[in-house]
Amino acid sequence: MFDRAEYQPYRPVVPPRPVQVRAATLLPTGRVGWGSNTALWARAQGLDAGATLHGRLLAWVISSTGRWFGLCVFTVTSSVGDLQVTVTQLVPGDEITPLLEPS
Repeated sequence: MFDRAEYQPYRPVVPPRPVQVRAATLLPTGRVGWGSNTALWARAQGLDAGATLHGRLLAWVISSTGRWFGLCVFTVTSSVGDLQVTVTQLVPGDEITPLLEPS
């Protein structure tokens, strides 16, 4: 009746599934308080953290309050594409959108 498999706080997704992640809520993009204008080089070469990013869902993890998080891997790039940072991060479940597998 109380199958232990039902109550696992960490649930791997095998194989990992393609997803979209709304990065703006994970990586806030507000300007810094000490400057009214962001330098052109920073706007061009800084990370575009406001984008919706494609990634892979590796697992689901539940918090002690019952909220589900997806363990996702995704790449954040700069506006011009010179800088790429691959991130593995817990993402709130409502910030993840599943994508169809390519046929």
